[in-house]
Amino acid sequence: MNAIEILTDHRRHLIQRLVSRSPLLKFLPGAHREDICELFKDITPDTPALTKDSREDAVTTPESMLRYLLKSNPRPAAILNPAKSAVAKCRKIRQQGEEHRHNTGQNSLYIGYPLIFTPIERERKRFLLAPLFLWPISCHVAMRKISFNRLKDEDSGTLDAQFNRIFQARLKREEGIQLKWNNEEEDVTYDNLTEQVRRILQHWSECEKDFDPGVTDSLPSSPKNYFLTLTHPKVLSSAVIGHGPFKGQALLDDLDQLESQLQQNPENCGVLKYFLFQRDSNPEPQAREPSENAKWLANDSDHSQESAIWQARESCLTVLQGPPGTGKSQTIVNLIADALAQKKNVLVVCQKRAALDVIKKRLDGVNLGDLVELIDDLTVTVLSKPSEQLKMMKTICQLKNPSEKTNGR
Repeated sequence: MNAIEILTDHRRHLIQRLVSRSPLLKFLPGAHREDICELFKDITPDTPALTKDSREDAVTTPESMLRYLLKSNPRPAAILNPAKSAVAKCRKIRQQGEEHRHNTGQNSLYIGYPLIFTPIERERKRFLLAPLFLWPISCHVAMRKISFNRLKDEDSGTLDAQFNRIFQARLKREEGIQLKWNNEEEDVTYDNLTEQVRRILQHWSECEKDFDPGVTDSLPSSPKNYFLTLTHPKVLSSAVIGHGPFKGQALLDDLDQLESQLQQNPENCGVLKYFLFQRDSNPEPQAREPSENAKWLANDSDHSQESAIWQARESCLTVLQGPPGTGKSQTIVNLIADALAQKKNVLVVCQKRAALDVIKKRLDGVNLGDLVELIDDLTVTVLSKPSEQLKMMKTICQLKNPSEKTNGR
């Protein structure tokens, strides 16, 4: 198999896994999601705000909330005096979003809108309810106020709505239908949403594409009730807010971009060329074991672990793998210690915060913790607060120049 065939095969297996598990294909209200209409239970439409300070952001209908948040220049939306059930649900949604961000560094709070109902097996009442777009948001909850806002990037620009690529991949795989979307499309906003939906779904003749953004419909309380009125795929003017992890979506985008790169310039794929292309038949020479005075290991290690460390000194790319309990974490700590002893800078990146905590704890245990700075939740904690950013940069500079840290005390 050539490089492009390898990527195509990997993408096919990835899609197969995603379409069988992804919550983005069945974005129903549940433990960590809610029908937006339920947030306005017991709220009288067009009721004046109780205080002058909150009047500008106050919303009393789902339609006004979507209009505020999804415009090209979005503004905050606040629900005043919400029902206790709405407050409790939004607290749970926010807590789940914070936990997900803490563990992965990624946002998972979205408004899914509009939704597309797709029947699969009418006899067994199986269906998909997928958001066509997911709009990244933040949520703040108080006793008498629930506030929402669109997320910003590090330059204070509004993050764009995310197209549901997993739904697109599922339709192409199962139905042979290609939705008309790529990452170079113009921004989607509340004002052009109807036009964009029709354009994206133009090749899906079976789907009813007309919906009215000016009217937000609540979802049925029981999933089986969807089939009482809906017989064909249909765009619903309904919205669900809550936890929607984009697991695999970013990887789909990366694979598509990499495939395009390979078609244009096969050598322009970074370190992946070591995996995708056959290398010279002459392997890299086996690293020699250094003298005892040139070994800087912080943890006990066996012969195979030490061999990996010596080889990493000579190789431009090293991949270590092994089942749980084989000493990968302690080998990583030894690799870090060895690099630091050679006055090198080390960046350790993990998908989950828990893995970083394990490494940090091990480094603390061998008295290397003072040479380490743990960066967590970069997009919110650091970049949104200039003072925190400056503090972090100063700390890192001090780590690179220990004398400055000493002189500053």
